Amino acid sequence: MKFESVADELYGAAREEFIALRDERAAEAKAAGRQQLATKIRGLRKPTTAAWLANQLARQRAAEIGRLEQLGEALRRAHTELAGEELRNLSRQRHELIEALTDEARAVGRELGTPVSDAVAQELAETLETALGDPGAARTLAQGRLTSSLHPGEGLSERWLSAATAAPRRTATQRPPAARPYGSKPAPTKRPQDDRAAQVKEDRQREKEAQRAEAARLRAAREKARKTVREAKKARDDASKRLREAERAEEKARRATEAARADAEKTEQALAEAETNLAGLD
Repeated sequence: MKFESVADELYGAAREEFIALRDERAAEAKAAGRQQLATKIRGLRKPTTAAWLANQLARQRAAEIGRLEQLGEALRRAHTELAGEELRNLSRQRHELIEALTDEARAVGRELGTPVSDAVAQELAETLETALGDPGAARTLAQGRLTSSLHPGEGLSERWLSAATAAPRRTATQRPPAARPYGSKPAPTKRPQDDRAAQVKEDRQREKEAQRAEAARLRAAREKARKTVREAKKARDDASKRLREAERAEEKARRATEAARADAEKTEQALAEAETNLAGLD
């Protein structure tokens, strides 16, 4: 038994079967003397509905999921090169691909008995958008082992879309630049290389901010998980205490019952003897 194959099996199975199947595989690993593997398997989290749907798409529509990363790379390249027409065309493909995958997820959900609400569909679409905008997220999605939705950082995809819909165009009503006074120096102009360098710098800054935001989110999730563990331990201890008290009460009641039964037997015996003695007097 290998952890990778178990993880693939769990995240490819029906969502409602996840917990039972996970516990079964963990028990098998433990029975085989592989405690570390059993602990690792038991630590796998049940996916949310949106994450589960994304995992099914990664298995059943691998080519389309792979297309997300390719399309994202093409969008980044077009954005860097300021290719307005190409950017608009790619943005249209982006919308069509995500819409098609979301519709496919709804069909998968219906087929497997898991209705897909509008909120879940929106969450799935956000995961697909994130995979399109981040190669690392795209590769994570392609593995098909998500436990929760992917969330984008501050907006590469939004800037691509706005650039696509608002690319500069020359029109007949544009006026030519005003004549420069004789002897004056032309105003310095930015070169395309400067614009691209500035854009790359901005993208890197946004990426750092997104990474910091993700780190903060993970820290908050870790603290929440720790709090949940503490609360679960307290609940377990309280339940154990109540169980011990109930067991003591049961034992006390059992002893009282036995004592009462013994007293009753003694009384019955004394009564029988008294009746016998009374009969002898007659």
